Amino acid sequence: HPNFSNKINKESLIQYFRYSYIPAPYSIYKNIFKLEPGTILSVKGSPPLMPPNKPIPSGECYETISINRYWDLKDEIEYGYSHKIIDEKEATLKLEKSLRMSVQKQMLSDVPLGAFLSGGVDSSTIVAMMQSQSNKPVKTFTIGFNESTHDESSHANSVASYLGTEHNMLKVTDSDARDVIPKLPWLYDEPFADSSQIPTYLVCNAARQHVTVALSGDGGDELFGGYNRYIHGPGLYKKISILPEPIKKIFSLAAQMLSEQGWNNCGSIYNALRARKEGISNLGVKIHKISEQIYHTKSFTDFHRNLLSTWLEPKKLLTGDINESFSLFDNKLNEISINEYSNQMMFQDMLTYLPDDILCKVDRAAMGVNLETRAPFLDPSLISLSTRIPMSMKIRKGYGKWLLRQVLYKYVPSKIIDRPKIGFSVPIGQWLRGPLREWAQELLSEDKLAECGLFNPELFHKAWTQHLSGRIDRSSKLWPILMFQAWHTSYK
Repeated sequence: HPNFSNKINKESLIQYFRYSYIPAPYSIYKNIFKLEPGTILSVKGSPPLMPPNKPIPSGECYETISINRYWDLKDEIEYGYSHKIIDEKEATLKLEKSLRMSVQKQMLSDVPLGAFLSGGVDSSTIVAMMQSQSNKPVKTFTIGFNESTHDESSHANSVASYLGTEHNMLKVTDSDARDVIPKLPWLYDEPFADSSQIPTYLVCNAARQHVTVALSGDGGDELFGGYNRYIHGPGLYKKISILPEPIKKIFSLAAQMLSEQGWNNCGSIYNALRARKEGISNLGVKIHKISEQIYHTKSFTDFHRNLLSTWLEPKKLLTGDINESFSLFDNKLNEISINEYSNQMMFQDMLTYLPDDILCKVDRAAMGVNLETRAPFLDPSLISLSTRIPMSMKIRKGYGKWLLRQVLYKYVPSKIIDRPKIGFSVPIGQWLRGPLREWAQELLSEDKLAECGLFNPELFHKAWTQHLSGRIDRSSKLWPILMFQAWHTSYK
């Protein structure tokens, strides 16, 4: 539009480099805002039609706009916290009934319908509920990779075979996945750097060849305690918080002396000694990340924010004096009495990480191929029920989603389901050292970084040099700047 100013919001850019996405209500552009979840924007009357290149007056047209909240997660949290379900049998029955009702409602469609299936707890639960209420095999979709560390297709095949779905597995090569990268600026419209956006697009594209609507398991982790940070984070924080500063420094240096692969080898031994569902994947990345965060942890809020942060001090990446005036963690749950660290993390993620990263990632990828996605876990009645379930029924004996698993085990044997959580990812780190190296090298060059006049290149170059050494994976730090550069090249 002729009146649109595309000036980049540096405060938004700070949040982007911290979290790899830009949280609502902010956008990459100054004075352009996103409508937050649970709100409705109303416009009364018609703003005056202005000729091109003439500023819009600040009076009449702005007074016609209002934003009101019609659903508030905080209200659900407060109600749930004072109306806990104590009996495990009652909780299991209520959860199963609520899940079945949500899935049943979201299966209503006058176009072909299917579901994503990774073989994990969340997607398997949704598919199990679908198949139990369908008189014909449900169409399910997954993608497989040549890299065994990133391939979960065999688990999806096992679940699909047991449930009797019409399963579609697309095997993609590294080249297929890399071919998606040029599409990403167009798909997401603003910088977005959750690298699982690549396999998400691929599975959406595969599903769209057969169906028009697909159900997903998004939201299960946040509602029922699935992420490792919910399970192991509180205990780790309590240990870190009592350490004197000199000991923290020694621990940090010692942890980084062993390479990520070395820690991964230790993780393999640990996993072999534990029950399958209690294992930890990618231990090396997690240990190195936590060891870098120790100095920046003064409270549990710091600890959680740092776990979610890609760059701990993103202001250092940008030129000029920028005031980081807003934060995802400002005034979110302060007024809610929650005394469990895991609950604090889960509810905070439901307010921020879930809508602005996970749901954004899936929605944009799906809409890019004209596929509608639906998330049964996010039915309001199911969210309300989840807030009433005590943490002891979500996380138990070192593994998450305990109550959800009890429901799923009625449909699929535990031996098919239980294993360490891997996540939906591609080997970006390996690609950046190999086939994507030339592409990344160009975007990280002095000339390219200087084009928009926003960056101090030193930290990016340091991360790139560290990554190329092969000793440490810096792809999570590099992907945001690469996605910004790719976006800026497309939209400047």
